[in-house]
Amino acid sequence: MVMPYKRYSTQAVEEILSGTTSAPVPVACENSTIRRIRIWFFLLRSCTAKPLVIASHSAQRPKLPERFEKTEPVSSRLLDAASKKNKERKAIRHTAISFTSIQGGSEDV
Repeated sequence: MVMPYKRYSTQAVEEILSGTTSAPVPVACENSTIRRIRIWFFLLRSCTAKPLVIASHSAQRPKLPERFEKTEPVSSRLLDAASKKNKERKAIRHTAISFTSIQGGSEDV
């Protein structure tokens, strides 16, 4: 059973529900809380649970059309632009002057 007021024990709720509306309840709580618990319980009594029914709306999903299926890209403008930019960077790097291959000279330079 689902309890809306968890700070009260099940025994306290049972005492509230078993008593009459005019008789004092031997539970330490406000009258408004007692009223809410009684209203909650009597509203809950009128609700009945139904068994789960699996119908057509809960069946397997239909297969998607081919145009929505996942496909591997043949070409990409973004990747083409990135590879072109990479080739330009490599060309700039090769034309730069590097002194790492020069040997000799004095150490006091």
